[in-house]
Amino acid sequence: MRRFVILASWIFLTSNILADDRITTIDLAKGSVGLNGASFQYPDGKPEITVKKLVITPNDGEKVILAEHCHPVPAAGYMLKGSITVIDSSGSWMLKEGDGVIDIMNVWHKGISSEHTELIVFYAGATNIPISVKKGSDSAFAKECF
Repeated sequence: MRRFVILASWIFLTSNILADDRITTIDLAKGSVGLNGASFQYPDGKPEITVKKLVITPNDGEKVILAEHCHPVPAAGYMLKGSITVIDSSGSWMLKEGDGVIDIMNVWHKGISSEHTELIVFYAGATNIPISVKKGSDSAFAKECF
């Protein structure tokens, strides 16, 4: 009987927490394809999550161009401030403050911004796999990018 009372109390308490109308969840990005419409897959190996904050601070009137690179692991991000244009061989996408995004995987791409920009990026990788590879790198992972 005591177990039943404990279980019933736990269910009652947790259902009240979950039913609290003061708490809201919003999907910022959800999907199985990146910006360019290409699907992604999780890498083999021991899972490793990396969370980075990218801050771009151009001088007045300057454009900052992120080096052409690719991600051998899935990545998703959230734009905190500013804007950035992401470009690959299939097109370009303008991301602005408040946007959630699933990044491009295994495709060479770059970013361009002319204003102070901040974004948080979440990488779903694996140990010993880089989250990003610069074009021209001699990394074995660069050979997987097109």
